[in-house]
Amino acid sequence: MASNWSDFLARAFTGGADELTADNLVRLVVEGIVNMRTRGRKGVTHLPTEVEVVVTVNSGSIGVVRRFIEDSSFEEEICQRLLNRLLDVPQSAHPLRLYKVAAGERNSVEVHEVSQPLELAFEIRGGQFDGQEISVPTSQRDLRMGRGPHHGGDHDQNDLIVTEQDTFVSRRAARIRRLGGHIRIRALDQGDELVVVKPNGERVRPNRTIESWAPVRPGDRIELTDGSDAKITLVLKSVSRRIQVEGDDEEEDDTAVTPPEPPIFRASVELDAEPTRRTFPTLVPPSGDV
Repeated sequence: MASNWSDFLARAFTGGADELTADNLVRLVVEGIVNMRTRGRKGVTHLPTEVEVVVTVNSGSIGVVRRFIEDSSFEEEICQRLLNRLLDVPQSAHPLRLYKVAAGERNSVEVHEVSQPLELAFEIRGGQFDGQEISVPTSQRDLRMGRGPHHGGDHDQNDLIVTEQDTFVSRRAARIRRLGGHIRIRALDQGDELVVVKPNGERVRPNRTIESWAPVRPGDRIELTDGSDAKITLVLKSVSRRIQVEGDDEEEDDTAVTPPEPPIFRASVELDAEPTRRTFPTLVPPSGDV
């Protein structure tokens, strides 16, 4: 991982002392996830569907640590180390990860199981299915998106069908990868006619990025066009959960799950009755580099 991020993180956590590096933070996150594995019948390893990683630092360092976690190399390193540690678990079964950076007096990393995974959905604007919503499955990491049910090939099927009639949308329009509270998208046959539009108006073509992937967070839009006037827009939204509040007969909406601006991390949710989740011991950063 980039040494400049290691330096930034060391200063953020310790004010300049080399007590916790970027590599150590990655290690603590991986250890927290690995420690959550359980063994089922016949020795099969089980992991939570989704986890929340809470990184606590002093208030002046929150922005620096957020930018570090937002860097794509951070998640890539997490993925690679989990593959090395969980040899009997396919990557598709690794938990989705939501990150939260909080202010506190003591630096720590905690990993919690999320009992009710955050739900994402696309609102479709334009085209055949204008006004409809399609859910992003919580149980799948990699998804295919395009026109109609067939994604190409003999057996590949689209998981997200945005239209069946608008021919300017490719059958193999894109590949989507869910990463906890946001997704990443890669244009396939849609090419440069797939654009991610940020709330501030910034336009990103995944095809022209170094990695060929672009992050999409709640509030961002994906535009599929014919290169001229025809367009279908997909707006990514976090879906309000239905929760049962103790003492009430009816369910009420939990609308606090929508991330704030900028929508990088899932906001903490303040409820009258918290959803049950399994909490594992705090992982306290050790002294010295690893």
